[in-house]
Amino acid sequence: MFKKIRCLFVALTMSLTLSSSLFAETLKVVLYDGGSPPLFFAKGDSNTGVYVDLLNEIGKVSGHQFEFVHYPTKRAMLLFDEGEIHVEPGINPVWRSGSKVPGKFTAAFAQAEDVVVFQNGKAKPVKSADDLAGSKVGTIKGFFYPGYMDAFKSKKIKRQDSQSEEKLMLKMVSGRLDAMFIRKEAVQYRIKIDEQFKGLVIGDAIGAADIMFRVHPSKASVVESINSAIEQLKANGKIDEIYSKYR
Repeated sequence: MFKKIRCLFVALTMSLTLSSSLFAETLKVVLYDGGSPPLFFAKGDSNTGVYVDLLNEIGKVSGHQFEFVHYPTKRAMLLFDEGEIHVEPGINPVWRSGSKVPGKFTAAFAQAEDVVVFQNGKAKPVKSADDLAGSKVGTIKGFFYPGYMDAFKSKKIKRQDSQSEEKLMLKMVSGRLDAMFIRKEAVQYRIKIDEQFKGLVIGDAIGAADIMFRVHPSKASVVESINSAIEQLKANGKIDEIYSKYR
């Protein structure tokens, strides 16, 4: 009896594996030139990053294979529209609502949280733009910060743009800014690996948005299986484990 049950289990496992492989896809995933540690790293960097680690785990569950390619942002957007790129990780639908091909979106796997950061000894609560009136606040060029854009426009808060998170943090530690707005994972990671940033203090969240995988419509059939994998990786704690690796 035991032998029959074991044979049935093996047959079922083989059937499920075969079924998964029949519907598996090879998907091109874009990572932007220059990287955005720890979410993803520049081409040639030995580090992998949150998105690569997560997609590798999704691949183990779903059977899909992911090919990572690096392009400048504008080129990546064009290639996605043309269907040459199949997946853009870490995106909220609102951010691509004006795109020629908005794409299909998976379930959310995490939140993108922006925080306000101060130098040690200068931290204070920030609940609205009024709390930063008159301050020089560092930001990333082109980024939109809900609740603060009017204050930037009116010069109530003096916005100081940087091209990258690393350049922004260097301005902060040099004393050129009173505060900065930055992705939480980015500042946590740099504080962890770089001594010069140890004196920075992470304050209140100033905005958050669900993030997902943006999938080209030509590959819409993979969304359901990716969603199932995300649900499983949330339940077993793997997504939290991946993020914790870089904090």
